[in-house]
Amino acid sequence: MAFERLERTTVRLADFVYRQIFDAVVSGRIPPGERLVQEVLAEEMDVSRTPVREALLRLESEGILAASDRGGFLVRSLDLAEVQATYELRAAVEGYAARLVAERGDPAAVGMIRTAIEAAAQGAASLEEGYELNRRVHRSIVEATGNPMLLEAVDSVWGRAQAFRMFAKLHAADMHFLKAEPSHEEVLAAITAGDGPAAQEALVSHILSGLVVQLEVLEAAIEAGAVAG
Repeated sequence: MAFERLERTTVRLADFVYRQIFDAVVSGRIPPGERLVQEVLAEEMDVSRTPVREALLRLESEGILAASDRGGFLVRSLDLAEVQATYELRAAVEGYAARLVAERGDPAAVGMIRTAIEAAAQGAASLEEGYELNRRVHRSIVEATGNPMLLEAVDSVWGRAQAFRMFAKLHAADMHFLKAEPSHEEVLAAITAGDGPAAQEALVSHILSGLVVQLEVLEAAIEAGAVAG
């Protein structure tokens, strides 16, 4: 798999191993269904088995890996039902949050959302940065509600490695998924106007339009005989 060997720095070994495996899965260098064995990975990266075990368990908890009946772990495919459930949860939580923020009309909250949207509009230099900028826009809307339970719910989705994997899959397909309609700016306009129902409808439509594209990408891969990675 051609993993890098660790240069002895202050980087935590488990974090180094995690990033190596995660990047290989997202890029497709490790395809879905491939079995990862702790001892083999440790030898290839020139680290002990303990940080490899920690990284593998973390990836399992985030939905990237699954325990193998033969020992070790298997790389999970992106599942259509899982993708749909993820987007539906986002639509429910983020859409309701947009309505709350619009109806409260707090200028500071609106300003925070506007700042996040303007930063995202500047563009990103990398896939990771693009994901983070988009995440901040959506998170800012939920954060603006001041409701920690709503924020915890949305963080549980955006913080999962599978969420980034979905983002990367769309990016690799070279589809204009970030131009989902309505746009972030249209959502902001409804929030600024204090129109709760319109803000909720705009953000839900924005999220679900992303779901449509995401499902198209995965279904196309399935029809082509490829496993969705």
